Amino acid sequence: MSQPSLFEEPTGPEIKTQAIVSRDQDNFYKKYIVSPQWKKIRKQVLERATHKCEKCNGTEELEVHHLTYDRLGREELSDLLVVCKDCHPAEDKLRAQRTESDRYRKAINSFGGKKYGEDWDSLKDPELVREEFHDWLERKG
Repeated sequence: MSQPSLFEEPTGPEIKTQAIVSRDQDNFYKKYIVSPQWKKIRKQVLERATHKCEKCNGTEELEVHHLTYDRLGREELSDLLVVCKDCHPAEDKLRAQRTESDRYRKAINSFGGKKYGEDWDSLKDPELVREEFHDWLERKG
Protein backbone atom coordinates (compact mmCIF):
# COMPACT_ATOMS: atom_id res chain seq x y z
CA MET A 1 0.00 0.00 0.00
CA SER A 2 1.53 3.32 -1.01
CA GLN A 3 1.66 6.28 1.33
CA PRO A 4 -0.43 9.35 0.50
CA SER A 5 1.30 12.38 -0.93
CA LEU A 6 0.67 16.01 -0.11
CA PHE A 7 0.36 18.61 -2.82
CA GLU A 8 1.29 22.23 -2.39
CA GLU A 9 -0.97 25.08 -3.42
CA PRO A 10 0.04 25.94 -6.99
CA THR A 11 1.85 29.25 -7.26
CA GLY A 12 2.99 29.48 -10.87
CA PRO A 13 1.11 31.54 -13.43
CA GLU A 14 1.61 28.90 -16.12
CA ILE A 15 -1.27 26.57 -15.29
CA LYS A 16 -4.28 27.17 -13.14
CA THR A 17 -4.68 23.97 -11.17
CA GLN A 18 -6.27 23.34 -7.82
CA ALA A 19 -4.37 21.99 -4.85
CA ILE A 20 -5.36 18.52 -3.81
CA VAL A 21 -5.24 18.12 -0.08
CA SER A 22 -7.63 15.56 1.35
CA ARG A 23 -8.45 15.18 4.99
CA ASP A 24 -6.84 11.73 4.93
CA GLN A 25 -3.57 13.17 3.62
CA ASP A 26 -3.63 15.98 6.15
CA ASN A 27 -4.33 13.49 8.96
CA PHE A 28 -1.50 11.24 7.75
CA TYR A 29 0.94 14.17 7.78
CA LYS A 30 -0.12 15.32 11.26
CA LYS A 31 0.22 11.80 12.68
CA TYR A 32 3.49 11.15 10.86
CA ILE A 33 5.36 14.22 12.13
CA VAL A 34 4.82 13.11 15.74
CA SER A 35 5.70 9.47 15.05
CA PRO A 36 8.85 7.67 16.27
CA GLN A 37 9.73 7.04 12.60
CA TRP A 38 9.78 10.79 11.83
CA LYS A 39 11.65 11.59 15.04
CA LYS A 40 14.36 9.09 14.03
CA ILE A 41 14.83 10.46 10.51
CA ARG A 42 14.63 14.05 11.79
CA LYS A 43 17.45 13.31 14.23
CA GLN A 44 19.56 11.81 11.41
CA VAL A 45 19.06 14.89 9.24
CA LEU A 46 19.91 17.26 12.09
CA GLU A 47 23.10 15.28 12.76
CA ARG A 48 24.01 15.32 9.07
CA ALA A 49 23.72 19.12 9.12
CA THR A 50 25.66 19.33 12.39
CA HIS A 51 22.64 21.05 13.93
CA LYS A 52 22.95 24.10 11.66
CA CYS A 53 20.62 25.64 9.12
CA GLU A 54 21.79 24.43 5.72
CA LYS A 55 21.00 27.85 4.26
CA CYS A 56 22.36 30.41 6.73
CA ASN A 57 24.30 28.26 9.25
CA GLY A 58 22.06 29.48 12.06
CA THR A 59 21.66 27.23 15.08
CA GLU A 60 18.40 28.54 16.60
CA GLU A 61 14.87 27.22 16.00
CA LEU A 62 15.89 24.47 13.56
CA GLU A 63 13.26 22.67 11.53
CA VAL A 64 13.43 19.86 8.98
CA HIS A 65 12.01 20.85 5.61
CA HIS A 66 10.67 18.43 3.00
CA LEU A 67 12.10 19.27 -0.42
CA THR A 68 9.38 17.01 -1.82
CA TYR A 69 6.39 15.17 -0.42
CA ASP A 70 6.66 12.45 -3.07
CA ARG A 71 8.02 9.93 -0.55
CA LEU A 72 6.33 11.23 2.59
CA GLY A 73 6.63 8.53 5.22
CA ARG A 74 9.48 6.82 3.39
CA GLU A 75 11.79 9.79 2.80
CA GLU A 76 15.38 9.56 1.72
CA LEU A 77 17.76 11.80 3.64
CA SER A 78 18.26 13.77 0.42
CA ASP A 79 14.54 14.67 0.51
CA LEU A 80 15.10 16.70 3.66
CA LEU A 81 16.86 19.94 4.53
CA VAL A 82 17.60 21.49 7.91
CA VAL A 83 16.53 25.11 7.99
CA CYS A 84 15.97 27.69 10.69
CA LYS A 85 12.53 29.11 11.28
CA ASP A 86 13.50 32.27 9.33
CA CYS A 87 14.75 30.36 6.24
CA HIS A 88 11.88 27.84 6.16
CA PRO A 89 9.26 30.03 4.40
CA ALA A 90 11.61 30.69 1.48
CA GLU A 91 12.23 26.95 1.12
CA ASP A 92 8.48 26.27 1.21
CA LYS A 93 8.04 28.78 -1.61
CA LEU A 94 10.81 27.13 -3.67
CA ARG A 95 9.20 23.70 -3.19
CA ALA A 96 5.85 25.07 -4.33
CA GLN A 97 7.47 26.57 -7.43
CA ARG A 98 9.27 23.31 -8.24
CA THR A 99 6.03 21.38 -7.74
CA GLU A 100 4.14 23.67 -10.11
CA SER A 101 6.98 23.56 -12.64
CA ASP A 102 6.95 19.76 -12.54
CA ARG A 103 3.16 19.72 -13.03
CA TYR A 104 3.49 22.08 -15.98
CA ARG A 105 6.23 20.00 -17.61
CA LYS A 106 4.24 16.78 -17.09
CA ALA A 107 1.10 18.39 -18.50
CA ILE A 108 2.90 19.48 -21.69
CA ASN A 109 4.50 16.05 -22.06
CA SER A 110 1.12 14.41 -21.66
CA PHE A 111 -0.47 16.78 -24.18
CA GLY A 112 2.33 16.25 -26.71
CA GLY A 113 2.25 12.49 -26.23
CA LYS A 114 -1.51 12.25 -26.72
CA LYS A 115 -1.48 14.49 -29.78
CA TYR A 116 1.70 13.35 -31.54
CA GLY A 117 2.81 10.10 -29.90
CA GLU A 118 5.47 9.08 -27.41
CA ASP A 119 8.41 10.63 -29.26
CA TRP A 120 6.66 13.93 -29.85
CA ASP A 121 9.57 15.99 -28.54
CA SER A 122 11.93 14.56 -31.16
CA LEU A 123 9.36 15.01 -33.95
CA LYS A 124 7.89 18.41 -33.12
CA ASP A 125 9.28 21.74 -32.01
CA PRO A 126 8.66 21.80 -28.24
CA GLU A 127 7.95 25.54 -28.36
CA LEU A 128 5.15 25.02 -30.91
CA VAL A 129 3.67 22.22 -28.81
CA ARG A 130 3.84 24.50 -25.76
CA GLU A 131 1.90 27.16 -27.69
CA GLU A 132 -0.67 24.55 -28.78
CA PHE A 133 -0.97 23.47 -25.16
CA HIS A 134 -1.63 27.04 -24.01
CA ASP A 135 -4.21 27.51 -26.79
CA TRP A 136 -5.91 24.30 -25.68
CA LEU A 137 -5.93 25.50 -22.04
CA GLU A 138 -7.55 28.78 -23.06
CA ARG A 139 -10.24 27.00 -25.09
CA LYS A 140 -10.84 24.61 -22.21
CA GLY A 141 -11.44 27.57 -19.94
